[in-house]
Amino acid sequence: MTTADRAQLVADLERDEGCELFPYTDTVGKLTVGIGRNLTDRGISLEEAHYLLQRDIDLVVADLDRALDAMGRYEGLAAATRE
Repeated sequence: MTTADRAQLVADLERDEGCELFPYTDTVGKLTVGIGRNLTDRGISLEEAHYLLQRDIDLVVADLDRALDAMGRYEGLAAATRE
């Protein structure tokens, strides 16, 4: 399959299947996610599971960094008002 053929296939599938970012039950009763990914029969690969884990860790670390930064700003403000 050429790169152009693959790109066309991706565009066609995304147009026809849509893209659901949360799991749903498709028209034949299969748990599905993304652009027609059949989780019931196919699941996900170990590589995909590791990718998702790394992404989840990145999101949690970013949330924690923001919370700690905000807490530091609050503590600095609180200290300044006590002076």
